Amino acid sequence: VIKNVIRIKERELNKYDIKVSIEGNREQKAYILENLIGTALLNIVDNAIYWIRVKRMQLREKGIYHKGKIEVILGEEDNMPCIIIRDNGTGIKDPVEMLIEPYYSRKSDGYGLGLYIVDNIMKRHNGRLEAYNWKEGAAFKLVFEK
Repeated sequence: VIKNVIRIKERELNKYDIKVSIEGNREQKAYILENLIGTALLNIVDNAIYWIRVKRMQLREKGIYHKGKIEVILGEEDNMPCIIIRDNGTGIKDPVEMLIEPYYSRKSDGYGLGLYIVDNIMKRHNGRLEAYNWKEGAAFKLVFEK
């Protein structure tokens, strides 16, 4: 599913010089509806691309070139499979509760439905969505039932 999402976004990732890495346990198993999880991952990757571009524009004004990156980490939390998608964009400025509210967006052209949809997809899978900042930007964790 992850590779398909990267393939779908490949042209945009190349256009904006954003590198993607996938690491961790690729043998991890979870029962998922592939199309729904694909939609969730696509939303998160779309957001990562957007906020990397925003940070790049902010740094360009200071004469600094910002090389974008998205890291996908396959792992486990409390014996439950998880996927972490983290980027080196601007980071998260709002509490998670705000991010998953329908129609709430910091994007000038956003509808505020992306993370709301991701949260609902994860609930449908009896899983959860977590969002936090890490040292370089934003991170989103999808935790699944086994």
